[in-house]
Amino acid sequence: MTHQPIKLQSVPLYNVTASVIAEMGNIIRGKNLDVALEGDETTLVQADEPLLRLLITNLLDNAVKYTPSGGNIRANIVSRNGMGCLLISDTGPGIPADQRAAVFQQFYRVDSPHVEGTGLGLAIALEIVERLRGTIELKSVESGQGLLAEIALPKI
Repeated sequence: MTHQPIKLQSVPLYNVTASVIAEMGNIIRGKNLDVALEGDETTLVQADEPLLRLLITNLLDNAVKYTPSGGNIRANIVSRNGMGCLLISDTGPGIPADQRAAVFQQFYRVDSPHVEGTGLGLAIALEIVERLRGTIELKSVESGQGLLAEIALPKI
């Protein structure tokens, strides 16, 4: 990814997330996924909107790819410690804890024969988050099935 200058501005995290979900509507419906967005609609983060959109698209694309037909994806916007957080959870196979750091490396893929990809999505997501002075973390979901991607970006 080339490092073009970024334009930090006040961006509504909920609205951008809702827009990305709407853009992915055909893929979501094609897999019969239940996708829900909830949380604080007023959270503003300091971000470059096109980069934020690409970040959210990459994370949701992964969730859609790895969640089996009929599964669930949840996006939740919360505020914590001066950060606007986007939490995306799915009911896919998850990523083993010992491989979570490695998936942020270019071209690294968890062995999943039924899912196509290049192994670049999470590497790009990490680069974007770092450029926006935020953090990204992958965790197990509370139910034990799936993955939780947690992004935190500075609030306005």
